[in-house]
Amino acid sequence: MPRLGKKSAEQKAQEKKEQRAQATEEEANARREHDRIRKKEKRERETAEEASKRKMSERLRKREQRANETEEEASDRKRSNRLHMTDVRAKETEQEALDRRRSNRLHMTDVRATETEQEALDRRKSNRLHMTDVRERETQEEASHRKRSDKLHKKDVRSNETEEEASYRKRSDKLHKKDVRANETAEEASDRQRSDKLHKKDMRANETEEEASNRKRSNRLHMKDVRETETEEDASDRKRSDRLQKKEAREIQKSIIPTIDEVITKFKKEIRQQPVFICTSCHRLLYKKGVQGFKRQNYDNIDKEVVEQVLAERFMKTSIDGKQYICHTCHRTLKKGKVPASNQKEILWNLILNQKCYKA
Repeated sequence: MPRLGKKSAEQKAQEKKEQRAQATEEEANARREHDRIRKKEKRERETAEEASKRKMSERLRKREQRANETEEEASDRKRSNRLHMTDVRAKETEQEALDRRRSNRLHMTDVRATETEQEALDRRKSNRLHMTDVRERETQEEASHRKRSDKLHKKDVRSNETEEEASYRKRSDKLHKKDVRANETAEEASDRQRSDKLHKKDMRANETEEEASNRKRSNRLHMKDVRETETEEDASDRKRSDRLQKKEAREIQKSIIPTIDEVITKFKKEIRQQPVFICTSCHRLLYKKGVQGFKRQNYDNIDKEVVEQVLAERFMKTSIDGKQYICHTCHRTLKKGKVPASNQKEILWNLILNQKCYKA
C-alpha cells in the first residue's frame, strides 16, 4: 500500500475550517471553551521571554493578515470583535474588569513608549476617525450615556491625581489646544467658537447658584494667576484682543434692531424692580441697571482727599439687600480722581450739619 504524504499546513487549515462549519453551536461553544482553557494554561507556564516573543509574533501575524484582507473582511472582523468584546465584558466580574483595564493601560503605555513619531501620528489620526465613525452611528441615548460616563471618569481621575500630575495635565492640554488651533481653518475656528458659546450657555443655564458662585471665583483666581505670570507683550496682546472682542460685540448688538414688543418687554422687566438701590456716593435711589457693586479696591489709586470727601465711612450707605452699590456716573468720575458733581451738594450739606452740631 503506497504511503501517504504529510498534509500541508494549508490542507490542515482547510480541513479545520470545514469541520468547524459542520459543527453545531453547542460543539463550537465547547471547542472555544476548551481552546480558552488550554491557551490560559499554556500562557501561565511560559516565561517572560517566551511571552514577549509570542506577543511580537502575534502582532506581526495580525498586521500581515490585516494588510491582505478586503474591506468586507475587515468590516466583518470588526463587527465580530465588537460582539465578542460585548459578550466577554457582560460576563466578567468587577475584579476581572478592573484587572482588564489595568492591563490595557500598561499595554498602551508600553506600546506608546516604543512607537515612532510617525506611528504616533498615524495612531492619533486613526483614533480620531474611529471616534467620529462611532459617534455618527450612536443614538441620542447612547451619546448621553457616553458623555455622562466620560464626566464621571474624568472627575474620578482628577480627584486621584497628584499636584504634579495635575500640573503636567494642564500644561499638556494647553500645548495641545494651542497646536490644534494653530492648524485649524477659519471655518473650523468659527464653528468651534459658536459650539463653545452654545455649550457655555447651556451649562450656565443648568448650573445651581452655588456652582455659578464657585465658577466665578475659580475664574477670578485663574485670571489673577495668568496675569501675574504673563509677559508685557502677552498683556498687550490680551488687552488688544479684549478691545477688538468688545468692539465686535457692540457692533453685533447695534446691528440687531429690536421690535417694539421686545423694547416694551425689556422696559417692563427693568422697572419691575423699584428704584431701591442707593448709590453709596451720591445717595440717589436708582434702578438696578443704573448701579454696579461697590468695591473699595477699585479706588485705591485715587487722591486720598477725594476718598475722604466721598468714600469716608460716615457717608457710606447700604441698600435694602445689605449690599453697597455705586452709580455708573460716580464710578467714572471717581476713577478720574474727581469728586462727582451730584456728590458735591451732599458733601456741603454734611459739612453744614457737622458745623451746626459742633456749635450746639
